[in-house]
Amino acid sequence: MSQVRDYIFSQGRAFTVSTRNAGPLGRVFAAVIALLVLVIVILLAIPVLALGVIGALGYVAYAKTRALFARAYAPNGVLDGRRNVKVIERRDGE
Repeated sequence: MSQVRDYIFSQGRAFTVSTRNAGPLGRVFAAVIALLVLVIVILLAIPVLALGVIGALGYVAYAKTRALFARAYAPNGVLDGRRNVKVIERRDGE
């Protein structure tokens, strides 16, 4: 049991030491990879955000246009279609 534990901890220590002390070439490589990932994320995020903004603006325009026509067709609206008439209440026998 002790040999297994010693082996595991020695491997973990070797990994920790090797990742902590990266050489100059490893640091440059890591920086280049990080920049590439950042550029790819930005290139994917900008079109998605632009489509979201365009979609939101389109929905707002649609909602405002629909509300405008709904008010026009509402009772006493511009496009109601009814004439302005006087209502006469009739009583029985008249």
